[in-house]
Parts: sequence; C-alpha cells; structure tokens
Amino acid sequence: MRHASVTGAIAACLLAPAGAAAADGARDFAVGAGSNEFALGAIGEARFSLSASSDPFGLDPKGYVTSSGDPDGIGPMEPFTAKGEVTCLDVEGNRATIKWRLEEATGSAEPFEGGGVESWVEDNGPPRAGEPADRAAVSPPQPAATF
Repeated sequence: MRHASVTGAIAACLLAPAGAAAADGARDFAVGAGSNEFALGAIGEARFSLSASSDPFGLDPKGYVTSSGDPDGIGPMEPFTAKGEVTCLDVEGNRATIKWRLEEATGSAEPFEGGGVESWVEDNGPPRAGEPADRAAVSPPQPAATF
C-alpha cells in the first residue's frame, strides 16, 4: 500500500519540511499532521492534520483534512479554520497529492467555503539531526466556481 505520513511543516505555495508517501496495491493513503510559517515572508503560522485514502488508481477517495492558522500573524487578516472531505488522492512513490473541499471555513478562509485546496506531502524518512526530513506544500484556496 502506498502511503504518506506527515509530521513536519507546511508552506503556502512552496515545498517545506513535512510529509510522506507509499502503496501495497489495496489502498493508497496519506496520514499525519504538521505546522509551519507561511511562505513569501509572512509571519503567520498554519497547522494541519489529514487522513486520506483511495484505491490504487485514485478512485473512491475518502478522508478528512483540518487546518487552522493566522496568515499574517498580527496583521489585518483574520485567523482561520478550515475542514473538509478529501476529493482526490494521488500517490506516486513517497509523494502524495491531496485535494479537499472546504466544507467549513471561518475567518480569512470563510470566503472560500465550498471551494477547495490542493496539498502535497513527501515522506523522506525519520528526522535528521532533530529536523524533519519530510516536506509538504499547499496551494492557495480556490473558490467553489474554480475548484
């Protein structure tokens, strides 16, 4: 079974320490949690947890993702929470791509409720010198009409 275990960091629009992936033929899966600062010099932080699975061809996706954070730390953007069901999972080797719909969203994520997010995780084994070897990334949320 291909799988992805996430235990590190997540960054908006670029890869950062955090993820994992693999498969055995029955079900692909990605499971874990992480946190880190946003990309592009923002001072905020985001946290996430995910549990996703599908058949080896990406069909019959199941699972749930939760995320929360504050995009700009002390700036004008509100902290957010977002939760939703997995709509797509693709696992290749140690990497997984997860799409999920924002079924519940508050704060700065609220305008995207009904839309979705695409996330990536990569399993690179245990931490090295106390630092996560895994990586993760997330796209900016898309409105419902686009997602």
